Amino acid sequence: MIHDKETLLKETASDMTDKTDNRTRQRLFLLGKIAFSIALLAYILSSIDLPALGQSLKNIKLQYFSLALLFFCLGLPLRTLRWSIFLRQKKVHISQGRLLQLYFIGMFFNQFLPTSFGGDAVRTWFIHREHRSAHIPATSVVAERLCGVFALFCIGLVSSLYWLMSGTQSPVAVSAFTLCLSGVAGILFLTAAPLHSLLTRLFHFFKMRWGWEPVDNIYHSCREYTENKPDILRAVLLSLCTSASSILIGYYLSLALSWGLPLSVFLFTIPIITVIIMVPVTLGGVGLRETAFLLVFSQFGVPGQKAVALALLWFAVNILSGLAGGICFALYRAGKDDA
Repeated sequence: MIHDKETLLKETASDMTDKTDNRTRQRLFLLGKIAFSIALLAYILSSIDLPALGQSLKNIKLQYFSLALLFFCLGLPLRTLRWSIFLRQKKVHISQGRLLQLYFIGMFFNQFLPTSFGGDAVRTWFIHREHRSAHIPATSVVAERLCGVFALFCIGLVSSLYWLMSGTQSPVAVSAFTLCLSGVAGILFLTAAPLHSLLTRLFHFFKMRWGWEPVDNIYHSCREYTENKPDILRAVLLSLCTSASSILIGYYLSLALSWGLPLSVFLFTIPIITVIIMVPVTLGGVGLRETAFLLVFSQFGVPGQKAVALALLWFAVNILSGLAGGICFALYRAGKDDA
């Protein structure tokens, strides 16, 4: 009996230590994000002509900006349709209208709260609230998000390969090709049982519990859905369509700034930039987004202030969608909504 109590006390103390370490790690990670965002913004401000940036933003053509906003809105129903594919595999039937509302709400939280409480977590919580299943919504959101990232990597891989074969050997093209190839291979291998078994042994051998949990969650989330190949194919095709809408958003925003680059340039640049922005090393992508636009479009002779202006318009489109999500959040009424 005494031995059991001692064991219980040790386990309790160990759990409390782990929780304290996790909170400390999260705080340090957040502070690191803020510091990195400030450093990148300082770099941007020292690298561009600020009066010229203001002039570019002052002279935007609203008709093209409106078209970009329209394509953004058209891409959202495709995302919700992709999400519903994974939900329906688990017998969770929710109307497209409700899923669209939840997607907007998630975007609101993405824009106006710290990224540690992002829109994906919010969407998961809302569906759990309505359907009382924490596991299914979480895995559906992970699978839906990963499917979109996979499509971005595929488009970026083909585009960067075309750019390299055309004779352009810039560091950005080489880095983009390497990043996208690694991303496609990583997602494919991440869902493979043999690799998962190998990674399990490696993570446990080095006692990296904090890094193993997300890898394990992604693996199990994907394995649950990959058995139904037609659904996966439909989800990938929808992801390619949403990626195409993002490319058109970038193109029309460039027209709003009176650029003259062809659409083919954005077929390469936007998927790469989108993937870079998703890397969680800054607070809400601040600084990283502007740096990515600056570095990538500088390869096409675009002045720094114009590239940053495009990044700010991209951010403005997301902010407007976030505001629309705030309205959806205000109008939200809880209740099970079956399709």
